[in-house]
Amino acid sequence: MAKKYTLSKGSVLKLGDGAEPEVFTTLPGLTKLSIDGISKDDIDVTDLESDGKEYAPGLADYGSFSAEGIWDDTNAQHLALLDLLDSGEVQNWQVVTSAGTKWGFAGYVKSLPLNWETNNVQRFSLTIKVSGKVTRLAA
Repeated sequence: MAKKYTLSKGSVLKLGDGAEPEVFTTLPGLTKLSIDGISKDDIDVTDLESDGKEYAPGLADYGSFSAEGIWDDTNAQHLALLDLLDSGEVQNWQVVTSAGTKWGFAGYVKSLPLNWETNNVQRFSLTIKVSGKVTRLAA
C-alpha cells in the first residue's frame, strides 16, 4: 500500500488586509513554517472528598506560528511585518498547504529577528502569537 503524505513545497503563509471582504496576500520567501502545538490548561477540581488530584480541561492555547525565510528590504509584505511588530495589532492570517488545506487564525507579530551572516543572504524568523482559536477553513 502506498504511503500517504503531503509535501511542504507550495505551502504558504498569508496576511489579511482587514478589509471587507478580506483579501489575503502571500508572505514571500519562506523556507520554513510551523506551529508549536496546541495545549489545554488544567483546572484543579480536587475537593476534600477526592482520593487524588482531579482535573478538568480548561481553555485551549493555540500557541504560536513560526516562519523562517529570506528577507527582502524592498518587499512591502516584509516591511509590513516591521509595522505590525511595532503596533502589536492583531491581524487575520492563513496557512494554506500544498494540498489546499486552509487554516485560519488571528494573531500578532510577537518577534521578528533579522540575521546577517557572512557568505549568506539576509534571513528572518517570525513568530506570530495566536489570539483565539485556529480553525480549519473550507478550501
